[in-house]
Amino acid sequence: MTNKNLFLYIKQYKKSDYKTAGIDVQYQIEIRPDERKVILIFSESNSNQDWKTNFNFPAKLYKNQKGDFLVHGGYVNAWKSCNDEIMNSFIESCKQLPEYTPLITGWSFGGAMSQLAAEDFYFRSGKKADVITFGSPKILYFKKSQKHFRASCNDIKQYTRINDFVTWNIPFPFVHFIEKTMLKERFSLKMIFNTAYTHTHYDELL
Repeated sequence: MTNKNLFLYIKQYKKSDYKTAGIDVQYQIEIRPDERKVILIFSESNSNQDWKTNFNFPAKLYKNQKGDFLVHGGYVNAWKSCNDEIMNSFIESCKQLPEYTPLITGWSFGGAMSQLAAEDFYFRSGKKADVITFGSPKILYFKKSQKHFRASCNDIKQYTRINDFVTWNIPFPFVHFIEKTMLKERFSLKMIFNTAYTHTHYDELL
């Protein structure tokens, strides 16, 4: 599956296609024999609770492995409300298919959850997953947190559009992606004010 097709596949999911855990976090685990992958997929924002989580941006200490790391507080709360359930299921699926590659992916809110899930997967299993996100908000405060999360992942692609305001995190200049992959397009004030379109049409540039 190409990354374009992966995005379109995630985009066509309905809320009812996912399992719900914790503070309204939607996820699904898929086995793809044709690609030899176990895929953990997280949903985009689809409820008022998700938007409360999105706007709860003050940094919060996130403790895992060695050291303290600052992460977007709302996403930390959401992830810690469901991480045991999701990780137990995902790790069990990976154990049953050790020759398959683990992939963690999500769009928008799901991209934020993907970053935390990838770190947690490494912490619990000692294995590194591939990570692919689309239009994810930045969640990692300062370079120390970015370095820690990057070391917890295998191949990382975090696709962003320059005109997708969701990925900006203004006015917080010290917030980072794990590894940004900027899609090629021109900066446009008109398109920024039409983020509702740019945020949902990553397939145009992938």
